[in-house]
Amino acid sequence: MENGELTLYPSPSSGRIAASAKLEKFIRPVDDTLAEGGEVDLLVYAFSDLGAKVIVNDSFGGLLFNNDLLVKPACGDRLRGYVKKIREDGKLGITLRKGGAQEAATDRELILSTLKARDGFLSLTGKSAPEAIAELLKLSKKSFKEAVGRLYKEGLIDMAADGVRLKDVPGE
Repeated sequence: MENGELTLYPSPSSGRIAASAKLEKFIRPVDDTLAEGGEVDLLVYAFSDLGAKVIVNDSFGGLLFNNDLLVKPACGDRLRGYVKKIREDGKLGITLRKGGAQEAATDRELILSTLKARDGFLSLTGKSAPEAIAELLKLSKKSFKEAVGRLYKEGLIDMAADGVRLKDVPGE
């Protein structure tokens, strides 16, 4: 642990309270209290090449993959997340986004409000770097492209080589 967090536990041999910084030995395999899509509390405790290792609901091991991290959290950060996948080995794939229709509507509204706040133009396209999209909108490139596609189909925006432009919509 980078910031010296310890786990307290009763020592099996003496019954006294003991402490350890080796969290992995206290992580339990997932049980039936969790379901895919369920909301969970997270504690970031380490990083690997794949992403941020998290303790889920103070009990289970999980991983926030790098492609789901728009901003890198710090060890010790407490976050709210969602179970993306329950693996056969009892570990959890975690995401910070709820997903589904509600999340898509939120992304759509975010892009519309950002366009309005920037005089109707965003210099982002489907070919923009994921980091540029994440920095401005806090969205993944995939979510950005899906939301822009919906707005285009609704006739609310025009897409150009240099960015996205809000259309003048009659009645607004």
